Amino acid sequence: MPVAFVASAGGLVVAYSGRNHFGSETYALLMACLPILPRGGYCGRAREKSVAPLAVLMGVPLLLFGAGPGAWASAVLLVVAGTGFAFQLGLQ
Repeated sequence: MPVAFVASAGGLVVAYSGRNHFGSETYALLMACLPILPRGGYCGRAREKSVAPLAVLMGVPLLLFGAGPGAWASAVLLVVAGTGFAFQLGLQ
């Protein structure tokens, strides 16, 4: 289910930018700010223990969009959410 949340957030960036009257360059920036960042360098137990915190890290910033943040705050929220997407590494 968490994967659907990130995919939905990426799909709504253009609509969110239009609603807030951001320019076309801004929604392109916001789309680039939703990375799927693999976080390697750890293995075993550390990887398994990181699943829950990273899954929460992926979803919580997306809830803050309800407050209507500006362009730069939106970019930061999307980077944080994309970093949390690395929770899948612990499930492998």
